[in-house]
Amino acid sequence: QIIYLGSRMVYEIEIAKSSLTVEITNPQEHKIFSKGEEVTVAFKEKSLHIIPYEEIKK
Repeated sequence: QIIYLGSRMVYEIEIAKSSLTVEITNPQEHKIFSKGEEVTVAFKEKSLHIIPYEEIKK
């Protein structure tokens, strides 16, 4: 799934039979991917926010 929201793009990516929601801010400065296109996912460690599972269940 691809959603264009003006100042950001939201992609729903399938990884190992799970889904990952990815939000790209300022999409004019990034490549726009098509549905079904194969992509590589990488994370900047300082940009990650890990939420403990216990907090998600609340």
